[in-house]
Amino acid sequence: KDWVKEFNDVMPGLKIGYIDPEEIKSPDARMKEAQRIANGEFDVIIMPESVASKINVKPESDQEIEDKYTFRLAETKKTERGQQGEDERTRKQLESGNEKSSIHFEDFGADSIFVDEAHNYKNLFRSQTASEIGIADADNASRAIALFKKNEVIRQANGGNNVFLMTATPLTNT
Repeated sequence: KDWVKEFNDVMPGLKIGYIDPEEIKSPDARMKEAQRIANGEFDVIIMPESVASKINVKPESDQEIEDKYTFRLAETKKTERGQQGEDERTRKQLESGNEKSSIHFEDFGADSIFVDEAHNYKNLFRSQTASEIGIADADNASRAIALFKKNEVIRQANGGNNVFLMTATPLTNT
């Protein structure tokens, strides 16, 4: 809400797409609102991490980014049992007619990205030793990978520019 207020104070008249997690409690309703925003004409889009983290880049962008970088991203692997559970949930959704429409980061038409609380997206790279002794944080790593891929889409479209990470929290060397 603070970001919306600041934009309105500094640049009145901007069309702002905003998802307020306090007003829209249901995750499904938040994704519907994200779809509406992606289909709209907005100057600025502001969304909470709880929504942004559920929106991935298109599969072809994902593959291109993974092919481009030869280093190992700290990806979390699904167990066979976890994959079976996900497959079962997808099958049930399709049978019930409740499949969700697919929305991708590129659908928003963003030409820049600003990330507040950027310290929450650390641990992009994984130390094999840390993983072996059980101190790697897979949740932070997968969140960092997802943001890295979105940032890479923006950088590729803008000559390596237009990615802004903000934090007031000192970062440790991880």
